[in-house]
Amino acid sequence: MPLFGLINDSPILYFGQRIARRARRLNSPRQFRSAFGGSGRAGTRISLSFAKIVFRRPVLDKFLNSPSGPVGRYLYGRGLRVLLAARSQVGVKTGKLKASLEIEHSRRGPGQQVRVGSPLNYALVHHEGARPHIIVPRRAETLRFSARGRIVYTRVVRHPGTRPNKYLTDNLYLIR
Repeated sequence: MPLFGLINDSPILYFGQRIARRARRLNSPRQFRSAFGGSGRAGTRISLSFAKIVFRRPVLDKFLNSPSGPVGRYLYGRGLRVLLAARSQVGVKTGKLKASLEIEHSRRGPGQQVRVGSPLNYALVHHEGARPHIIVPRRAETLRFSARGRIVYTRVVRHPGTRPNKYLTDNLYLIR
């Protein structure tokens, strides 16, 4: 089924017929050339036929808004570029954040969207960084953790913060 249909009564047809009548009224080749530009001959005839374009909504909707349509495939390809670049840039300690990066392609309202990210709760902290802060125990009296191979007990930890690793926004230039 074609993307659009043709109807014979439209403003495009009206103006096309008007141009054709004007061309027929011109008597000499010189008038024809001056009116339309180009090299016309005395026996030149112009025949124009235009029609009104009516878009078939279901076909157009699938073309523009379906993830399987050409626009959807294009968007998914751009999102995949960002995803692969983000996976190569993200910090790897255990590999869990890198493995959790995913792409989600969905239809939203009259359009569609591609989302690249991670469902992990610390992904935003890794991306945006953290300011220096104090960590205190919530349920127990002391904190317990290992540092340099030794187990440490303390009531307060002054965390120095982390620098941001903008693994997603640094790679948005790949969308162009």
